[in-house]
Amino acid sequence: MTIQEALDEYLVLISDAMVNELFNNKSVATGDLARSIKNDNKVVKTDYGYDAILTMLWYGETVDEGTGRGPGGMPPLKPIQDWIRRKGITIPPSFKTPKAFAFAIQRKIGKEGDRASKRRYPFINNSIEMVKRTYGDTLIEKAAGSQIEASLTLAFEKSTK
Repeated sequence: MTIQEALDEYLVLISDAMVNELFNNKSVATGDLARSIKNDNKVVKTDYGYDAILTMLWYGETVDEGTGRGPGGMPPLKPIQDWIRRKGITIPPSFKTPKAFAFAIQRKIGKEGDRASKRRYPFINNSIEMVKRTYGDTLIEKAAGSQIEASLTLAFEKSTK
């Protein structure tokens, strides 16, 4: 096993752990974030070592760090309408249409921010640390051993020529 292969495997384990952590900490609403976590074996050798690239939807960091929307600009209306439908929230009689109710929520979030800014659902570093504790040393030792063995074999072959 090469270092590249070990890091590829490490990245797969981290992405799987991140998805599991999202479900375990009950921060999954639609599942879009969990489905968006992709590793695509994006371990790239650079001049300084390796870079591991993991992608997810833009709001993954918001969920992880609890940095929700603060007061300021209003959020988009459609996700609020979808959220109302998905949660089965009853529209209060004072609103003529579901869109009017969603607009009121949109305006309130614009003025006050949302409660998500106060809640954290850490899943990124928790997943990395769990994989590191569980598999990290084994994978790295396996890769390093293979790399050392390959280097020694090559050195031996060169010395016998």
